[in-house]
Amino acid sequence: FKDVLVLDSENYDALDALEKLYEAQGRIRDLIEVAEAKAALPIEVSERVSLYRRVAAAAATRNDPEKAEASWSALLDLDNTDQEAMQQLEAIYSEREDYERLAEVLERRAAITEDTDALVRLKVELGTLRAVRMEDYQGAVETFEEALELDEACADALAALDDLYERLED
Repeated sequence: FKDVLVLDSENYDALDALEKLYEAQGRIRDLIEVAEAKAALPIEVSERVSLYRRVAAAAATRNDPEKAEASWSALLDLDNTDQEAMQQLEAIYSEREDYERLAEVLERRAAITEDTDALVRLKVELGTLRAVRMEDYQGAVETFEEALELDEACADALAALDDLYERLED
């Protein structure tokens, strides 16, 4: 199969066969390379999404968060509503303490969340992240106020705002 790829690096059948072989042999690094090569080909978006999902999972087994992040991000570029990709990126950014990117993913989730209760919880989580980890008190106030616009009795948002207003007065 590798000989075929030397002649035609975009031969889908050869890449597919190598992918299956590497997967059966547990050659994760080689599997990732082949899956990425397939994803770069002119294939259906759904297949590309599936390949990025597989690469991300394989990267996680190799303890390669950078490759997993790149794959989940590429997947999210193709399907901006993919909950698993957002959750995985949240975990990666949280572990890395990359709060700016974590906030971006939470904002992205909030933008597509239709359930009011879930949206309030996301706003409270985002507000807490901004206040506690990012020390963006004004951004936190705005986010908690957005939560209260959705649920005026949200105890978490009310308590956080009370604390933030005191902090901002000092």
